[in-house]
Amino acid sequence: MRLIDADLLKERIAKWLKPSKPDETEMIEVTDALVSTMMEIDEQPTAFDVDRVLGKMHSEMMNSASSEFDYAMYRAIEIVKGGGVDGN
Repeated sequence: MRLIDADLLKERIAKWLKPSKPDETEMIEVTDALVSTMMEIDEQPTAFDVDRVLGKMHSEMMNSASSEFDYAMYRAIEIVKGGGVDGN
């Protein structure tokens, strides 16, 4: 899973709604709009790579000699895995 910048995506999609010429009124087909939206999502840069962050956190925990640090890192990993939802 990867997180993207929703504000940037909305900004890019909003540009499609503006006519390129003052007298332009042409509407695009729904199918074209959906395909373009899916392509735009794929082109968005990753804002936060959960798997990469979890890997780095796990590595830090494995290289630690402190049980307190290990437990704190374990809890932090569980919070990140839970995404901060459903009480995590």
